[in-house]
Order: sequence, then structure tokens, then C-alpha cells
Amino acid sequence: MDGMDRVSSGWLIRFTATLALLYASCLAAPRFLGDFPRFPTVTSDAMQVDVLDRYFKLPQLDIVIVGSSLAWHLKDWYFERGNVRNAALPGGTPLTALAVIAAAPSARPRAIAVEVNILDRSPDEQLFEKFRNAKRPERPLPLLRTLAAWYEGDRNSQPPYDRTKIQSILASPPGPDRSSRAVDGIWRDWNRPLNRGTLLKHAQQIKALAERLESQGVRVFFFEMPYPSRLRDSLFAKTMHEVFAEVIGPDDKRRLDLHPVTEMRSVDGSHLDARSAVVFAQALDAAIREKLRRSE
Repeated sequence: MDGMDRVSSGWLIRFTATLALLYASCLAAPRFLGDFPRFPTVTSDAMQVDVLDRYFKLPQLDIVIVGSSLAWHLKDWYFERGNVRNAALPGGTPLTALAVIAAAPSARPRAIAVEVNILDRSPDEQLFEKFRNAKRPERPLPLLRTLAAWYEGDRNSQPPYDRTKIQSILASPPGPDRSSRAVDGIWRDWNRPLNRGTLLKHAQQIKALAERLESQGVRVFFFEMPYPSRLRDSLFAKTMHEVFAEVIGPDDKRRLDLHPVTEMRSVDGSHLDARSAVVFAQALDAAIREKLRRSE
């Protein structure tokens, strides 16, 4: 009986130790595996937190995109040559992400491309306070580092879009334009009078943050997302364009020279569909890299 008791006791100890290790790994994995799968967020506030949380948990890349929901649709994997992290905030403004990146003690990216379509939103102070001191996680312990390397290797071996997938999307024809009904529903809102003073203030804040980041060694570029519908002729779209041009002129060297991107489609008149987002991401990537190449 004593022998059986010792066997049972040893098995119980090993079982308990295994459970403890698994529990500890589950607790640690989200911290060290920054892109760990999570349930999708359902509100713009929660999505904004998720974007910045992901930005600081994943490895630093050379190029960062900031902006609103318009640029948020340009997923990281749409950039064929990679090395691009999208930190655009759905329902937000580039001011928030720019301020966070400029303040956080983490390493700076090589370049930031700023979408400037939306100037009527103020920076989110609560979000700024939450992430202003954000640091990237320290290197994990050897065991967790091995697990992280295994996870990253397995995840990256099957990216959502690889080169073949992107080339297939670029070669495919654009789908039909089904945004006219959505545009009819929002046309009046997009033509309401705007407070140019507020827009000008926010454009000047973007410029000031850009200059602050440039003083830290970051290249900053500006671009506008296309509106593949008659929303491009709305008072909102025209005023945003005009006001930002007052602060950062059309000939400013920080403006990205995007080659004509044609046959764009939208899901609602303003946000690009998946194919158009891939096409635009490729053009944006080329424009950023051309600017960086010229400065070398």
C-alpha cells in the first residue's frame, strides 16, 4: 500500500505542477504574444484601445499609419513589402495616436504617415493618458520566449494575405459600386456648415505634433484617403482639404505623391472596400518608400 500511495502522490504532484504551468502560461501569453487572438471589440472606444494596445504589444516596425476609420481599413498585411503597422483609430483622429507616439517612452518608428481627412475631432485625452507612458514588454523568460517564437513562427507562416493573394487581388476587376443609396442617406450631413476655426486649430495641432516627432528623428508624411463617390464633392470633404492646405501647403515636401489610383470602390461612400484598400495601400507604401529613398 505504501508503494501505491507513493505512486499516487507522485502522480498528483506532477499533475498539479502541470496545471500550474499551464495556468501561468495562459496568464503570461497575452502579455508576451502581442497578437494573441481575442474576442472582437464592438464599440469604437474599445476598438481604439485595442489598436493602441496592439501597437505597443507587437514589435516596432519602421512605418506607422495614423488616422481615422478611413485609414483603419488599410490592414497591415495589405502592404505587400510589410514593415508597416496601422495605428489608425476608428471613430478617432490622428491627433491622438500622434500625441501618444510622441509621448510614450518606447522607440520611435522611422516614419509616420498621417491621414488628414478628418479634422473636426479633438484628441482623446483619456486615451492619451492611458497610453502616454506605454512601454513595449520586456523580453520574456527563456521558456516563454521559446513559446512566443513558436507561436509567431506558426502564425507568420500563414499570414492572412501573402504576395500571391495580394497580386490576385490587384489583378481582379473592381466590383460594382453599391454605395449610392448609403451616400443619399448621409449627403445632407456631409454638407452642413463647419466651424473652420476648430478645423484650423486641429490642423495646426497636427503640424505641431509632426514637428515634435521630427525633432525626435521621425519622418512624418501627410496623405488623404480617397472618397470613391460623390462625397468627394461634399462641403465636408472640400473644407477639410482646403483647411489642411492652409497649414501644410500642397507643395510641402511632407505631402505624399500618390500616383493616380483609379477604379476605387466603397462600402458606404467613404470607407474603401477590401480590394480598393489593398490597391490604395500599395500606392501609399510606394509613395512612403520613395520619400524615404530620396532622403537616404
